[in-house]
Amino acid sequence: MNLWRGLGCGWLGLVCSALLAPAEQVLISKIMYHPPAGRPEYLELYNNTATPFDIAEWRVTGGVHYQFPEFSSNNPGATFLRPFERIVPCGESMEKVRAAYDVLPNVRLYGP
Repeated sequence: MNLWRGLGCGWLGLVCSALLAPAEQVLISKIMYHPPAGRPEYLELYNNTATPFDIAEWRVTGGVHYQFPEFSSNNPGATFLRPFERIVPCGESMEKVRAAYDVLPNVRLYGP
């Protein structure tokens, strides 16, 4: 996945239009678009409600291009954003992102 494709100064448009869910429910809570040398880029999405969301095949577009996996009966919880949960779609290996930013094991990462 090429997480950042021509992002430039258009990140504000990304924040306003990246997700199909209403903004007051699922937020882009962090954007690491120009990390220190050697560190990977990422987004952090946050569900600020007590409602779980089925994020199967959700897409982030507009400078960042990512599609969440489709629903799988082998792992049905993998595509649900739990209440008050933060998740991180990333363009590098999950291990590299976790190590670079000391991401806790309870935070789910998606990618590359």
